[in-house]
Amino acid sequence: MRKFVLPLLVCLVAAVSCELEDSFYIENAQDIVVAKENNYMVNDYNIAYSITQDQSDAKWSVGQRLFITFDVQNQNYDIILKDYELVHICQPTEKTGDLEMRDPVKAIAHSVSAGYINLCIEYTRLKSSDFLHTISMQYTDNPTNGRLDFYLLHDGNGENKLKMPDADLETVRKFYSFPIANLVEKGKSRQLYITIQEIMGSEVKEANYSLYDAPIIF
Repeated sequence: MRKFVLPLLVCLVAAVSCELEDSFYIENAQDIVVAKENNYMVNDYNIAYSITQDQSDAKWSVGQRLFITFDVQNQNYDIILKDYELVHICQPTEKTGDLEMRDPVKAIAHSVSAGYINLCIEYTRLKSSDFLHTISMQYTDNPTNGRLDFYLLHDGNGENKLKMPDADLETVRKFYSFPIANLVEKGKSRQLYITIQEIMGSEVKEANYSLYDAPIIF
């Protein structure tokens, strides 16, 4: 997996340090935000973007968590909203027993911000099927070794290329945010890991990834 959703503040500080003053423009920036009233969107680092032009379908709603693509017009964070995708918020549940083998997913990118694990994932579905694919997350807290282990689960009705022809399948991409702020006692630290069922060759196997380079303090 690659990391994504770096704070745009890094780009803006770099622009200021280059003495670009008010005459800089950033194209196709991307961020996770929450839609607010009066055409404002606020990211996980409390940067508030003001939408001056909305080139999307404008069907987003106040209160939604969104992954947006936009152009930054100036240092006031005025933006042209070009596109967005809904970020689904899914509460992790504690793992209480053995996990069943589930359908594979592909994790495209990830980040950890504002008490969320953010994931961009892809999976396949049968074009002719009306089965509702579901994504969920379970976790195990291991205070003795300082680990917080997550398990991403996909119930996909077996609709993947190992069981069905590629021509009958289509790829779905979705964004998810999993709240984690209350999973560990405040002030304690944990290293975050995630296990995902992935297609490897002709099998579905477990892959384990570190979600952050250093322990997270809760």
